[in-house]
Amino acid sequence: MNNYDRVSILKICMSALIISLPSAAQADSGLNGSKMAAQTSAHPVVYGSSQLKDMTYDTLTVYGALDFTNLIIQQELKVDGSAHGKNLKCQEFKINGSLAVDQLEAHQGLVSGSLTGHNISILKDLSVEGSLAGDRITVLGRTKIAGNLSVIGGDFTDIDIEGDASDLTDSRAANIHFKKVITDTQKLYLRGKTIVSGDIVFESGKGEIYLGTDAVIKGQVKGATIKK
Repeated sequence: MNNYDRVSILKICMSALIISLPSAAQADSGLNGSKMAAQTSAHPVVYGSSQLKDMTYDTLTVYGALDFTNLIIQQELKVDGSAHGKNLKCQEFKINGSLAVDQLEAHQGLVSGSLTGHNISILKDLSVEGSLAGDRITVLGRTKIAGNLSVIGGDFTDIDIEGDASDLTDSRAANIHFKKVITDTQKLYLRGKTIVSGDIVFESGKGEIYLGTDAVIKGQVKGATIKK
């Protein structure tokens, strides 16, 4: 499947975001253990830890931890704290903390901590100011990681990594770029049937790539030695 096909499929999935909003009473009943600012239920600002289930909003801002199930945000989700849950759909998310999620669909996102997840689809760019770990993660734009990467069944275009040890298993990537860090050696493990269609570059010149038997690098390797 090429990038055009994947974009088309994900856009069809994202069309599910166009859903009617709940009434004010429904919105109020969906917020547990928190205080909402006095404004319309379609654009709530929540102060304190919150638990949301089966809710839809235009935008949502939470100052505290967020626990969610089946949450749809038509535009932007902002959380000033950690977030954890299942089945999140939104245009854009900004999490000022860690994010742990099972089933996520979004156009783009920023996580100021670690991101752990399963079944993640991002149409544009993803930035993680920590480590990224999980399985079945697709990012059609650029992926920036200020930590380590550990993914099974991933599908990426360009990846920027600042960590010292990362691994991809049964995954695909276009180009992988390791930024220079303090550690002496940066390591990349390519396992299973992982394919890197472009180049792998280590700025430090001290990279090590551990290439599995069935893994393939189609482009050039710069700044690293290959070990099998």
